Amino acid sequence: MTQTPDSTFLEFMNSAQQNILSTYENQDYPFEQIVDKLNVTIPCSRNPLFDTMLILHNENASTNQIANNGLEFSPYRLDHNTSTLDFKVDVYQRISGELSCLLEYNTNLFIEETMTRLAEHFQKLIVQVVSNPAQKIANINIFTAEEADQIEAKREQNLTSSNDMISLVVSSTFTSDPIGDYLSWWCEQLGLEVDVKFTSYNQVFQELLDPNRLISTNSGANILLIRFEDWKETLLNL
Repeated sequence: MTQTPDSTFLEFMNSAQQNILSTYENQDYPFEQIVDKLNVTIPCSRNPLFDTMLILHNENASTNQIANNGLEFSPYRLDHNTSTLDFKVDVYQRISGELSCLLEYNTNLFIEETMTRLAEHFQKLIVQVVSNPAQKIANINIFTAEEADQIEAKREQNLTSSNDMISLVVSSTFTSDPIGDYLSWWCEQLGLEVDVKFTSYNQVFQELLDPNRLISTNSGANILLIRFEDWKETLLNL
C-alpha cells in the first residue's frame, strides 16, 4: 500500500480498505509459511512480522452482556503487566457509539511521557481527518511549533550521529587481533560504522596508566580483555 503526500486521507482509507479485504481473502494461509518465505532473522522474543498493532473490537459492540438459557455473561477485565509488542492500541465500541482506546506499550522502550504525547497526537489526528477527510496527507499537522522544532533537532542530531565513525580500541593480555573481523561484522549488523584498532600485546596496564597511550586518548569506545592467568603471571614478574 503506497501513498504520496499529495494523496488525500479518503484515498488512503480506500486503499487501506482494499488492502485489508485482500488480506482477509488469504487469512487461511499458514503464518509459519509466511515467515519462512520472508526468510527474516528475528530474535525469538520478537514478532517476525510486526512490532505494533491496532485492533478494533467490534464483535460485541451492541452490548457488554450476553444472555443464553438463563445465563448472563459479562466481560471481566484481566490486568497484566507484560507487553507482547512495542506498543498496541485496542479500540472498543461502546453501546453509546463512542470509541474507547486502550494503549499498551513496552516500558523498556518508551516512557510514560512519550506515550502520553502519542495518545494526544492520535486524538488530534482523528479530529482533523474526521472534520476534513478530503484533505491531503501532507497538510495534516498534529504537532505544535515547539514540538516540530524538537523533532527537527533530533532528526538532524540522528543524521549527524549516524555519519560519525566510532573509534573502537581493544587492549588485551593476549593476541586478540582475530576478533577484529567479528567485531566489525556485529557492528555492521547493528548499523554502526567502526574503526577497530588494537594496542600492543600485553600492554593493558601501560595503556591505562599512560595518558598519552591509545586507550587514554581514544574518544570512542575501549575494550579491555584480561585473561586471569596472564594477569597473575604479570604480577609475579613485577
